[in-house]
Amino acid sequence: MKIAVGVSGGKDSTALLLWVLENIEGEIYPVFADTKWEHPLNYEYLDYLQDSLGLKIYKVTCERFDGMLDLIKRKKIFPSYHRRFCTHYLKEKPVIKFLKENDIDVYMLGIRLDESLYRSKKYANFDPNKCYKASDAFKQYPKSLKTCIRLPLLRWSEDDVVKYIKSKGIKINPLYEKYGRVGCFPCLISFKDMIAVMGEPLGVRRIGELLKVEEELNSEGYHTRIYPDANKAEKIRELYYKKKFI
Repeated sequence: MKIAVGVSGGKDSTALLLWVLENIEGEIYPVFADTKWEHPLNYEYLDYLQDSLGLKIYKVTCERFDGMLDLIKRKKIFPSYHRRFCTHYLKEKPVIKFLKENDIDVYMLGIRLDESLYRSKKYANFDPNKCYKASDAFKQYPKSLKTCIRLPLLRWSEDDVVKYIKSKGIKINPLYEKYGRVGCFPCLISFKDMIAVMGEPLGVRRIGELLKVEEELNSEGYHTRIYPDANKAEKIRELYYKKKFI
């Protein structure tokens, strides 16, 4: 049996990978969707996992767009809470392609009910011990996809996750100490995240890159902002220019 495990560098997916390696027999394919917009520390952590566990993490990327900046430039608009096309193109589509090309039987994901109210409602009736048709679990997955989805950590708490990782002698991603999260740096749908990343030079530089794209698109007649709310977008600009010249 071929089993893919969604790996992001985060606590939940790390615990899931360790659990799968310990409890499931078969060919294991850890897969990471690279948006090319991650913090360097996350790539280092993924390398650490590979070395510590003696396995390969398959990094998949979008073939149509060359990462986040290219996606925004060519779509002529910035992602937002209601327009999460970044997730669709940079994460979902590359993973689906990987699942199909490798004839994966089961795709394991580290989704937990207590992560959010939305997930506690959406997956309340799911059984962590059962597999579900991918399109039943996620509407964005094509019905033609034969891979089934399983959510083993569904009823784990965050404390369960942390304790399990530590019990296996594996370190937690250092990004949690710096920002409390992993993932895109910054996440373009989070105003707080865009403000937070400006605490270090990389964050300032990336916000500058986003503002440059915003300026270019506006000059071409595309009225889009780095953040949908005009006042918050202006606060991002103000803080960026303040940080830039410190």
